[in-house]
Amino acid sequence: MATDLAPGAGSDAASITALTTAARPRIALWQVVVLGSHAAMLVWVVSHHEPWFDEAQAWLLARDASVYDLIVKYPRYEGSPALWHLILAVPAKLGAPYITLQILSGAGAFLTAVLIVVRSPFPPWMRAALPFSYWLFYQYGVVARSYVLLGPLLFILATVWPTRRERPVRILVLLLLLANVSFHGFLIAGGVMAVQTIELRRTWAELSPRQRRLHVGAQICLGVMAAALFVQLRPPPDASFVSARDFHFRVDDAWRAARKITQGGFTGSGLTLLLGVIPTLVFLKRSRGVLLWLLPTAAVIAFSVIRYFNIWHQGVLVLIWIFALWCAWTPTAERSQRGPGRWSAAALAAMTIVVAVQLSWTAHSVHYDIKRPYSGAAATARYLKPIVAAGGRINTRSIESVSVQPYFKSNIFANYDRGRGGSYWWWSTRADLHPTPELLITNHPDAIVYGDKQGGLPEPLVRPAFPGYHVGAYLRGALFLKDRFFEQDGFWVFVPDEARR
Repeated sequence: MATDLAPGAGSDAASITALTTAARPRIALWQVVVLGSHAAMLVWVVSHHEPWFDEAQAWLLARDASVYDLIVKYPRYEGSPALWHLILAVPAKLGAPYITLQILSGAGAFLTAVLIVVRSPFPPWMRAALPFSYWLFYQYGVVARSYVLLGPLLFILATVWPTRRERPVRILVLLLLLANVSFHGFLIAGGVMAVQTIELRRTWAELSPRQRRLHVGAQICLGVMAAALFVQLRPPPDASFVSARDFHFRVDDAWRAARKITQGGFTGSGLTLLLGVIPTLVFLKRSRGVLLWLLPTAAVIAFSVIRYFNIWHQGVLVLIWIFALWCAWTPTAERSQRGPGRWSAAALAAMTIVVAVQLSWTAHSVHYDIKRPYSGAAATARYLKPIVAAGGRINTRSIESVSVQPYFKSNIFANYDRGRGGSYWWWSTRADLHPTPELLITNHPDAIVYGDKQGGLPEPLVRPAFPGYHVGAYLRGALFLKDRFFEQDGFWVFVPDEARR
């Protein structure tokens, strides 16, 4: 009986290797042009991008926290494993400039592009377009966060997936790395391992004793890693990020959240989602690869519904989808005799719809990032540098002010942790920040920094008033997602009235 398994289970390894090798020509001129254009565009946009809170927080943790705390203490508060922070810690602790964060993220996006253009089984024009799609190029590339690691790891996994039965160790290594990127990466790794386990039940008798031991060992290793991550990421009682700490479930809310993460990730429209995804799912079903899409996707959606979701998590589903299609499209001994079939053409047409929409999102985002500030943090840092150089006292009201900190060697805010400790934000109810106007003007600071957003509001907060102070500068910024503004990210800087004289 046929089952919905990933393609190629039980195929002869030598045949698979021959087929996949034959499908990989040498680097062609068009590939050089595409990758050169991709690199040039990345450099251009990254050079204009102003990092915001999430980007700054990772760099500051890597720079200021000890390696022990990066692994043991702060993952519980950040809700994310330490792999990205440990990668950043190498240059950050060596004194590399803040731009290194964006260079590393751009390098990850470019590696993703290389894998797609050179190694993916899709037609040339699709391989040329995919690297410029919104999630792969902009949101998980230009915007520097741990999600940039998902693309390279997933697509390297796709290239070695056909030989998973004969070489489970390298599959295990990739899954362990994937699990340590983010909790979403952990869910994907668990789903992929579940698919492999289901396959093994059907092909167990065909494996040699050594292969059986390797597969069992791989499953045990991933299980141990899952237990370790559970301990590492279990929220502490004093965690202040309540929405990510508590479970919640209501049927109507669950349906809205599931629709938002799926529809918003692919095309933003229900009709184009149906046209762009359903044919690919039929193709995956016929290629015996639907479980490779279904299990990780279901796990990510379930986590988003009952625990935590933000709009940039939508792209994780798109990466899973591309990964599953990549594996299904890769030649196997069985499918090479059948030919691609009409559903592969339908799936390709559906992919074209999704990619076309996402290319428009990339264009909108790039245009905005080139023309306007993504965050006001960089401009605020430039404004504050003379005050810091003169030894002035600066207070802040907003945790968003963390995004100003990477431009300085140490914490510049006197009322945060009493001016001591690291510059990053500690997501704890014990974090020492005095937000009230009365406390902010205590000790007569030389400047007060006040962020213009709270809780993701699309409009700036009403400007506060501080007795004896006036606005010295308002440094604008706004996060832009896909084709629209998401929220303000600017800063007011208040200075004493006597500065007018």
